[in-house]
Amino acid sequence: MAINSDMPPRCFLYAIKSIAYKNPHYGMPVIASVMCSDNMKIYIKDFIKIGCFGPVKIGMPKEEVLEYLGEPDSDNDLDETGSILLYARYELFFNHENILWSIQNDNYDPKEPVSFKFENDSVEIDSWFLNQDKGQTIDSVSKLLNEQNVKYSIVEYYGRKVIKAESEVVVDFSDEENETGIHELIGLRYWPGENHT
Repeated sequence: MAINSDMPPRCFLYAIKSIAYKNPHYGMPVIASVMCSDNMKIYIKDFIKIGCFGPVKIGMPKEEVLEYLGEPDSDNDLDETGSILLYARYELFFNHENILWSIQNDNYDPKEPVSFKFENDSVEIDSWFLNQDKGQTIDSVSKLLNEQNVKYSIVEYYGRKVIKAESEVVVDFSDEENETGIHELIGLRYWPGENHT
């Protein structure tokens, strides 16, 4: 696993933890036992804040992503456009050169834990506000982001209002009101560099 000097600090820390934990011959087994559990945790809060999915960041080769995240629920070939790894409903898209270019979970449903919970032998996802709370709105999620000092804007996204973090991660909401008059939380999208207005 390579550590790049241009990694965001939290990604760099995850990489150090992963190397220490998976490779005790590096001389850091004590650090590994203190800093790492059996499963590395991926925090959705950090993903929104800095755009790192645990140790995984956009631009990584698929082989390295698999080393970090372990066995996916499925690995689907998308023909000439690339492939997609599925960890529960978290989707990691790779181009035809097997380079990660997008991460999303746009299938969030508070009634279905499989839409936000995931754990395998390598990682566990701390899903934060992607949980069983129904009726989450832009206002309620904004309040949580404010409490965690996550910088964001409310922007137009394909004709609907969403939260876009400084990291470019989008917290997405339905464009249609439900029976109680709210625009339901759909999930998360991270397509860095794309203009979706």
